[in-house]
This record gives sequence, C-alpha cells and structure tokens, in this order.
Amino acid sequence: MARRGNNNAEQQRRRLVLECARVMAEDGVRDFHLAKQKAAARLGLRRVALPTNREIEVALAAHLGTFSGEDHPARLQQHALLAAEVLVLLGDFGARVAGSLSRGVITAQAPLEVHLFSDGPEEVEVFLRERDIPCRYDEKRLRFGGGRERRLPVLRYAMEGVAVELVIFPTTVREAPRSPVDGQPVRRLALADIRSGH
Repeated sequence: MARRGNNNAEQQRRRLVLECARVMAEDGVRDFHLAKQKAAARLGLRRVALPTNREIEVALAAHLGTFSGEDHPARLQQHALLAAEVLVLLGDFGARVAGSLSRGVITAQAPLEVHLFSDGPEEVEVFLRERDIPCRYDEKRLRFGGGRERRLPVLRYAMEGVAVELVIFPTTVREAPRSPVDGQPVRRLALADIRSGH
C-alpha cells in the first residue's frame, strides 16, 4: 500500500514537472514559483512535493527540444548574434550576457539579459538615446549570496523582435547574483564566449 502511494506521489510530481515546463514554454511564464502555482492549479494538485527549479529547467530544455523543432536552435543563434551586437555596443560598460542565453534554454518570450556596470542608469540611458535606441526604465529584484536581495535598475528595449533587458549594477558591485535555477552565481558570458559558442 505504501509503495503504491509513493508511486502515485512520484507520478503526480513528474506530471507537475512536465506541466511547469509547458507553462514556461508555451505561456511565457518566466518565474518558477508562478509556473509551479499555475501548473498545480491546472492539474488540480494541492498536496504534492513541488519540484526544484533545476528539475523544471531540465524538463523545459527537453520540451523545447521536442516541441520546438528547429525553432529553439534558431532562437539560440538569433540571441547569440544579437548578444554579440549588444556586447560590442555596450562594451565600455563591462557588458556580459546572463539569463536564458547563458543557460542555453530560451523560450519564445525570453529576453536577452545583459549585465552592465555603471554609476547610474542615466549614463546608460543617455548613451542609448544618443544612438537613437529608445528604452524604458524598470527595476528588478535580484538575490545575492547570504540571502541578500537588491533592487537594480533595468533599461528595456526591443531589437529585431527580441526584448533586451539591461540590468545595471553599480561599478562597486562585481558579485554575480544568484541563479533562480540552482541558487549558484549566474553565469556571465563575455563577447569571446558568445563568439566561441560558450
């Protein structure tokens, strides 16, 4: 009896992992916690052990590989080409690519996330406007080691149909924020990494 209960719980958990991946891939949900909530509600699951973000990302990569056909490799290539352009443009700000491209798992709605280092967002905004790149200001909450959280300015704009998200770190903060996938410092890619296929 206990074994059947364990098998049923594991089966429900596996269904939840797959549904979370589907929610992120098809509905454009980027937040893992929200994806878990939506998936559990859709499946009518109330008391089930929630999967880890890493399990969901593995399932998301498999989902994209199975259901996106040539779209996912093409999207990866498009993001890499755009990332190279952005890194060249914003090289004076120590630009590095993070987010979906650095992990190699890109949904259709995923932005190109770039980390910059500046004394303030105004400097970057002026730089962009001088090059006729209109952007809008926002903020993003990021987690760092030791459980610390910090809100950082973000400038957003679109480039060839892809949302670009410039997260602006103070020049005194070189610590990488923690990944929502595994809690480790996020991987940041330089231009050489992008050009070499990281």
